[in-house]
Amino acid sequence: MEGSLSFPQPRSRVRGFMDDVLQEFPACFFENWAEHTDLAILITDPEGAVRWCNPAFTKMCHYSMHEIVGRRPGRFLGGPLTEVSARDVLRQSIREGKACLTRITNYKKDATPYVAQIHMEPIKNSLGELLGFIALEQDVTKIDKKERDISELSASIYNQLLSHMQEAGAASSAS
Repeated sequence: MEGSLSFPQPRSRVRGFMDDVLQEFPACFFENWAEHTDLAILITDPEGAVRWCNPAFTKMCHYSMHEIVGRRPGRFLGGPLTEVSARDVLRQSIREGKACLTRITNYKKDATPYVAQIHMEPIKNSLGELLGFIALEQDVTKIDKKERDISELSASIYNQLLSHMQEAGAASSAS
């Protein structure tokens, strides 16, 4: 089919999985959107193993689709700064077949850390059976740093203000 998603080997198992997933929403819309969006997209099986990713995902983490198909993202994206609590949120979501939203420190193929905001949703067929998950991911490293900088600046201003108030109170008590 022209313009369709390309699937890595083994074609029959992955193709069957994706056929089931794509039956649940218009394939041509999804394919076009997934290929052109800046959001990184991962599709996994019910156990969380990668079955497909879009170009934005490969651009964000520098792994090719062929390197990650069949692997769980935590196995190749995790590292020393990866938050245990965020991993737990993702694992629980997979175990329970439920949606989640979390931020996690992941690592690119070259070991560079980045902060990803992940919105993961279960993919179910018309009978409510779990087919897998779709995760929409965005690199929020710069946003995360700005939030930390603002928080640190606010704390610094508060401490300076508190110090000035205490000095003013001590000066008025001395007089």
